[in-house]
Amino acid sequence: MSANDQEKREKEALEDLSRHLHTISMAQWAGLFELLPVLRDYTNLEEQLANGQEPSKQKQWSKRSLERAIENQFYSLGLVPSLPMSYATEVISLWKKKVPYDKFTFVELIKAITLIVRANHHDTGSITFRFENGEMFQIIKALQKHVAMMMRRG
Repeated sequence: MSANDQEKREKEALEDLSRHLHTISMAQWAGLFELLPVLRDYTNLEEQLANGQEPSKQKQWSKRSLERAIENQFYSLGLVPSLPMSYATEVISLWKKKVPYDKFTFVELIKAITLIVRANHHDTGSITFRFENGEMFQIIKALQKHVAMMMRRG
């Protein structure tokens, strides 16, 4: 495939993704956003234990069940599109520059999710690592911000 063909394919995939994101209702997004308190609790768990606090009841999720719930939500919303692998370079560059997720564009967040979920298939634990260190909370929180802006615009 020529570079021009590859560029055209990537542009078409991103246009399809953009159209798709506008078809998801707020009710559909709600299932993903309902995981935010659980993810926040996982992020704060170490701090809670260090301070002698009882872990939140939401901590009763096992790591594997939370990982599956996140992954299932991403797939059910169509947030793991078939993108050319060239998108990975862009996401990795943002990670290396330590760009906060709230500065990612909507499409960059989807690319990051796609990369994380695909990595999870090859090395189970990619999603778990990211919710344990707080990144998944940040990603979904940033998605929530973008969805709210999109819904306001109509």
